[in-house]
Formats: sequence, C-alpha cells, structure tokens
Amino acid sequence: MSGLFKNLGKGVLYVIGFPFVIAGIVLTGAIGIFIFLFQLIKIIILFFQGRSIFQPLDEDIKAQAINQSMIIRFIQLVVLKLPHLHL
Repeated sequence: MSGLFKNLGKGVLYVIGFPFVIAGIVLTGAIGIFIFLFQLIKIIILFFQGRSIFQPLDEDIKAQAINQSMIIRFIQLVVLKLPHLHL
C-alpha cells in the first residue's frame, strides 16, 4: 500500500509540476527570440550608420595613439631630412 501512495504522490506532483516546466521552457524561448530580434535590429541600424557594434577597448585606444604618434614622427622625419620632396 505504501508503494501505491508513493507512485500516486509522484503522479500528482508530475501533473501539477509539468505545466510549470513547460511554461518555463516557453518563457525562456520567448525571451531568447525577443533578445535575438532586438540585437539583430540594433546591429543592422549600427551597420548602416557606419558605427562599430562594440566599444573600443583600452588596448585599441592605446594602439591608435601609438600609430598616430609614429605617423607624425615619420612625416616630420621626411620633411626635415628630405626637403626636396615638399609638395
């Protein structure tokens, strides 16, 4: 008799719990689809505006500053060392 009540109790728990499990799965899927569509629209808008999707990292900013300083030094070197190349 004890085994019958165990099985009956598990069945009742499954009947009550199953809709909540299904609702959780459906809600997770709906939220995932919403986030996917939102990100897709955002990326399309940023692409056509010519902007980057991601913010520049600190390393990128430092590298760009180093490149700019090297370009300036190269131009100064060419102008000072080779004056006959002035345009």
